[in-house]
Amino acid sequence: MRNPLLEEAGQIYLRRREYLLLHLAYLVAAAFLAVVLWPSQGLVYFFRTETVPASFQATTIMYVIGLTGMNLYIGMDKLAEEYIIRYSEWLERTSVPVRVLFTGKMAAAVLHSIFLVAVGAPFAIVAAGPAGIPLRAVLATELIILLAAMIGRVGGMIVAYLGESRYVIRVVGGWVFLALLFLATIWILFALNPIVAVVRQYADESVLMQVGRTASAETPLLSHGLPMLGLLLVLASVLLLVLFRHHALARRGGSRDA
Repeated sequence: MRNPLLEEAGQIYLRRREYLLLHLAYLVAAAFLAVVLWPSQGLVYFFRTETVPASFQATTIMYVIGLTGMNLYIGMDKLAEEYIIRYSEWLERTSVPVRVLFTGKMAAAVLHSIFLVAVGAPFAIVAAGPAGIPLRAVLATELIILLAAMIGRVGGMIVAYLGESRYVIRVVGGWVFLALLFLATIWILFALNPIVAVVRQYADESVLMQVGRTASAETPLLSHGLPMLGLLLVLASVLLLVLFRHHALARRGGSRDA
């Protein structure tokens, strides 16, 4: 059976001019970062000074911040919102079950986020070259970026739902969520901070840094990836619960009216 939410997402993400322009701007920005942040010194300079060029570090930090923020914005249905059916409309005016609504929204979010990460991945790989960062560290970084992007996306979906009945949340909710994710986690729970998680994936993996040193046995992907995955599952569960609650209240109200 076809999912109407996936059909809606396909129509919007692949055909609406607003999203096509957003995808193009994102691609240009990723390429621009990789070029501008390319080190001006040669590889010999970094060997002699025992330093590491910041091309990959700066690129991926900007990458995770930008993609998480963009995914939050998309999750809030800020682009082409006149063409997007609201959660309340799905729940109150259609017979679409909550599980179909939730599954469709989440599937669209996962597929779109994977697409966005994949589009930026080649530029991250190019930026990793001057620092001699191995492919496994690059892939670990991309996985963390995907998790951060999905956290932003689901957070945006929650803000979009709550913002339908509370205008203040719709206006400031996204900024509050980003502040909690990128700033508050530094003091509250270090492992959930996307910037720290991204940097730690390759901090000890550079070929330049490993000259004369032994590789670390630590697994930063697990130490950051698992908490971030846990946060994503919590946010998804919150969204599912509020949708079920809204649906139950809508049905109860409809029964009363009848």
